[in-house]
Amino acid sequence: MMAGMPEAENGVTTANKSTTAIVGLALGAVSVIGSFALPVIGIVLGLAAIIFSIIGRRAPLAALWVVGLVLGIAGIVIAVALAAVYASTH
Repeated sequence: MMAGMPEAENGVTTANKSTTAIVGLALGAVSVIGSFALPVIGIVLGLAAIIFSIIGRRAPLAALWVVGLVLGIAGIVIAVALAAVYASTH
């Protein structure tokens, strides 16, 4: 292992886990916002946020993956609710 590199666990460094947790957080935020524009965006990005957040759950900053997971779930719930409201009115 090279000097200065984070410790690896099964080939995944802690820096990579932090990155996936941050990506999960960003995708979760975009899924919540995107679900108001087009519910499909909220569902797809919400699922991606959940996956990335779970992968990054061992990140040094534990709150990142939790917030990403919550935002991903919220994006899916909002998208499904808005799709149901739209379907019932049209």
